[in-house]
Amino acid sequence: AAAALVIGADLGTTSTTILGSLNGSAIKRQLALAHLLFNLFVDMLAFLLLLPALPWLLQWFDMSDPLYSLVLFHSTFNLFGLCIFVPILHPYAKWIGQRFVSDKHSSALSDVPTAVPEVAIQACQQHTHALLFAAVNLNLRNLKLNIPAQSLSVTEQELSKTNHEYSQSFERRYETLKQREGELLQYASLLQQQPLNNDQSSTINALLSCTRYAVYSVKTLKDIRANLMELRHALEPTLQDFSLEYQTDLRPFYEQLLTLLTQSHDENYLKEQLLLLNRQNEQLNQQLDIKIRNHGGLKNIESEQLSTLLNINREIWHSDSNLIQALTCWYGL
Repeated sequence: AAAALVIGADLGTTSTTILGSLNGSAIKRQLALAHLLFNLFVDMLAFLLLLPALPWLLQWFDMSDPLYSLVLFHSTFNLFGLCIFVPILHPYAKWIGQRFVSDKHSSALSDVPTAVPEVAIQACQQHTHALLFAAVNLNLRNLKLNIPAQSLSVTEQELSKTNHEYSQSFERRYETLKQREGELLQYASLLQQQPLNNDQSSTINALLSCTRYAVYSVKTLKDIRANLMELRHALEPTLQDFSLEYQTDLRPFYEQLLTLLTQSHDENYLKEQLLLLNRQNEQLNQQLDIKIRNHGGLKNIESEQLSTLLNINREIWHSDSNLIQALTCWYGL
């Protein structure tokens, strides 16, 4: 009877986790589900197999003290459960990670304990992906580029709506981006105090580099935001032509970049496409640089505006280069 009570109590411990996750983030719900399924499986195993065999087990272990017998029974069925789950831990964690995916973007790092590195790293990856996507969207807004929503998955469209409110100013959204980077830095600092293997340490460092490159890409365009606005509203036709040319030439770059960010690809394809993006960025920079210097209409604009055009071209190249580096770190290449 006491052994049956222990089985019930073991399953009952999941109730606290479940209640605590009801209004929590996706990570909290995933942890609660993982806890429930593990305990449910182990307790059913104990109830169906070990409980009927308890008298024989006590005789075999020659246990005369009921209290020690109860402790041995509890420890035994939990040990059996661990032995069963350890070989399937990675597929089990992957399956759990696919639950509650619709609100992954709402998870806060502070809700996820660092004591379980696998779960904490997954939270860092979700946080970084949301930050990277928000950074790309900020650049698109700064460049006045519109990417068709049909090219994005439903999940990414929802992520886009959540991670940057169009009602907010560019400056406010940029500050939010920096705040998210700071949150990841603080969380990663705590996580790195846990015992981590080499792969886990490398993943954290890659995610930190990814966020740094992404934020720096946005900052680079932010620094020339006023120049871009002046270029779009310039009265001189030559300057307006360059503004339209930037938008025309950069749209394919960002469409391909978003494809790499929102869809699954194998490693060789990713390396090839990132290399092509680098070449495309270099060629675009060189072509526009030559065009600016040799454009016949430049005699009608001031020397300061010519310098501004060259500076814009250089900073756009720099921003795009940082985004490519961010994707490279994101995929650990």
